[in-house]
Amino acid sequence: GLVDSIRNGTATANGFVDETVRAVRVVAATDTELASMGPGRVSESNDLDLSKRTNRILAAVCEEELESLPTTLDDDLKQLKAMKNAGSFGIERSTLEFRVNKKRVLRRCAENLKAIS
Repeated sequence: GLVDSIRNGTATANGFVDETVRAVRVVAATDTELASMGPGRVSESNDLDLSKRTNRILAAVCEEELESLPTTLDDDLKQLKAMKNAGSFGIERSTLEFRVNKKRVLRRCAENLKAIS
């Protein structure tokens, strides 16, 4: 579905890649907006309401992804700190660092998109 497609899109702290944003804009656009823009022109629209709806959808997907994960960012940061203090290295620590970074990106992305919605 839509959420899975967006999850597979590339998120950065500033938002999603253009291809993902364009796809969500098409889904977020009303029939009237689509008709007024013409085929293939949704991504070129400067419609502020459509941009805000698109950003809210993308922010919600980031938040949903964060909520679906088995641990919180705070939990992972505590565990990572403990691993660093213990001098732990290896695949387990690398995996945890990856999870922390992914969660940071998702959180910043959601915050930034909500701020401009």
